[in-house]
Amino acid sequence: MLSCLTPSFLRGSDSNKPLAYDVRPRPRTSPLDGIRGYAALSVLNYHVLYAYQSFVFYGYGVPSGALEDCARPGDRQSHNRWLHQLPILRLVYTGTWPISIFFVLSGFALSHKPLTYLQRQDQGYAQAVAAVASGFIRRPFRLYGPPVLATLMTMLLIQWGLYEHGRSISENTEWVPVIAEVHHRRLDSFSAQLIDWFRQTSKLLRIFWWGDLYNQYDVHLWTISAEFRCSLAVFAMLPPYMALKPRVRTIFIMVLVVYVYLLERWDVALFFSGILIADTSINLHQGNATITDGKPVRQMLLTAFKLSLVALSLLLLSSPDFCVSATPATRILSYLIPSSDAAPFRFLPNLGSIILIGVIAHTPSTNRALSVFLNSAIPQYLGRISYSLYIVHGPLIHVVGYSIFQALWNLTGRENVWRYCAGFFTAYFVFLAIVVYVADIFWMAIDMPCVSMAKFLHDMFVTNKA
Repeated sequence: MLSCLTPSFLRGSDSNKPLAYDVRPRPRTSPLDGIRGYAALSVLNYHVLYAYQSFVFYGYGVPSGALEDCARPGDRQSHNRWLHQLPILRLVYTGTWPISIFFVLSGFALSHKPLTYLQRQDQGYAQAVAAVASGFIRRPFRLYGPPVLATLMTMLLIQWGLYEHGRSISENTEWVPVIAEVHHRRLDSFSAQLIDWFRQTSKLLRIFWWGDLYNQYDVHLWTISAEFRCSLAVFAMLPPYMALKPRVRTIFIMVLVVYVYLLERWDVALFFSGILIADTSINLHQGNATITDGKPVRQMLLTAFKLSLVALSLLLLSSPDFCVSATPATRILSYLIPSSDAAPFRFLPNLGSIILIGVIAHTPSTNRALSVFLNSAIPQYLGRISYSLYIVHGPLIHVVGYSIFQALWNLTGRENVWRYCAGFFTAYFVFLAIVVYVADIFWMAIDMPCVSMAKFLHDMFVTNKA
């Protein structure tokens, strides 16, 4: 029993080396796992912070007068000159850019294996199509298994009354002054709660409804149905796409990304952008010498160009949710946002995610900067548990999060900035430790078995295996 509750980084012969237990050689795409880990952590920070502070919605330097026209409805935030609101620094707690990153990475991951097979001389296209079919069969089990089981556990927690203390805190604006997430109602009987859970969870399966669907047992899971819907678009696109000549398909997918975005399907456009990045990066890495060799001046210019793109992408990803055109750092960039965009606050982060993932995918994983920032132990570990971290953090905010912050503030007081920050950061790190621990256990007990089950069912029913 104790071994089941031991986190992964304390298991095995390397248990004395936390976060470094996996010594296997990392694949070329491993830096993308690191950026996924950072994105999952940023989502957690966003959902923690927006309960207490509205600065998360704004960039640095928004004039007080402009807030009357662009602020979030009911928001009284007037001071926006905190240093952490500056571009890049605010990526730590911004919640919009991670969704863009997730969607580009998903398109990349779903297409990378088939496009790699396509490069083979002997039956490359047949193997690539088989890989697409394999992904199509495995995807629903991989994507839906963990959140369905997680919401079932959440239903039990609600029925057992473990949401009630958090509910009483969140309904008190003295403790949760900005956004109090919905605490789903506790019904009179277990059977009624179970039926209600089934109805709410069935929303995840309405994949052909193009609006956002919110499961009240965890509203953060609205991205799951969107992920699967966009995955189906990728699976439908890949076979004809791979039949085209390389240059033709590159032009085709670029035009398609723009066209789909103009149809107000930013999510599908990001997935298709992942296809483009995967295809061009595979072609680049096929001639590995062209990446590392060459004249020093050329290499310096290439490095400077990539650094410029990274800086631009981080600025775009830092775009706030509100008052984009009134924020000094994004005022000029806001002119890029189409007037017809149904979700204008997503445009700049979407563009930034495409650029950033593109640069990372087209850079050797042995690059020193990638090794330090994305391939080191902590980001790689966060990348492994990122899906579990995304799934479990919402319910944990309700069960223990609100209570921890209230308890620590009762100890430190909130009379001045120093007391407030002391209580907040102490509570945050306690809560973060709990979330990481639970996410690790969930990853081992639920997430990984779902991956294994998907592979088992695939091997059982599929004859032509990729």
